[in-house]
Amino acid sequence: MQRNVYLSSVLLLCWSLFITSMTKYMDMAMKVASFSVVPLLAWVMSLEVANAERDFQLQALYHKVDNLEKVNTTVQEYAVRLGQVDQKLESMEGTVDEIRQDIKDLLRRGE
Repeated sequence: MQRNVYLSSVLLLCWSLFITSMTKYMDMAMKVASFSVVPLLAWVMSLEVANAERDFQLQALYHKVDNLEKVNTTVQEYAVRLGQVDQKLESMEGTVDEIRQDIKDLLRRGE
């Protein structure tokens, strides 16, 4: 019977030592976890700032693209107008050549 009491006492002592050491480890683990929260929060905040900057840059780029599309449309309109002017100049070139020839003919007759 004494042996059972002795064995129970030893087991109880071992269990209490185990619990004490586990408490120390748990305490240390909680301290490490609490110290790691601050850097994690800083990292998350830096990610949020980076995302906000990226969103702002994207909006600026979209605005530039819209402006470039407007400029592109204007350039295309001017290209069409320039083509029309070019056609008119080409048709006028023949008329100017005829007028030149008529003036030369008149000057020859007058000589």
